[in-house]
Amino acid sequence: MLSEGKIGLLGDRKVELLGLQQQGELIVADVKVSEPGLTSETVLQPSFDLNAVSMADRPQFPGTRFQIGLEEVDLQNGTARLNIEAPGTGLLENQRTLLTFLAAIFGFSALFVWMFLVRSDLLSLQGALEQREKVRL
Repeated sequence: MLSEGKIGLLGDRKVELLGLQQQGELIVADVKVSEPGLTSETVLQPSFDLNAVSMADRPQFPGTRFQIGLEEVDLQNGTARLNIEAPGTGLLENQRTLLTFLAAIFGFSALFVWMFLVRSDLLSLQGALEQREKVRL
């Protein structure tokens, strides 16, 4: 939990919770993010939905695909729990990606079955050749 005016680390970025504001059913946090090496500072505003009790808006860190989210809020104490989300979180929720993933699983499963059948045919053929050699001797 990060209190208002306090500085913490989130990944390799320095974050400072500037303030929390309630806007209807949303709680919006003003978070100052300093990039590694203090090359730049940006104020991001992640939000938390009180009705759904979950993160609402998750802005991206500048220049990356990582997102910052507001996981938990305590307005009375002025504290919030922030989290960084990696790209690809919830990847299979996209229908195109899900179908590609399922097609790949099906394809590799079919390849495994085919290779198993080829191997069993070769072993059967090897056994038949050994029997044929025994009969000749």
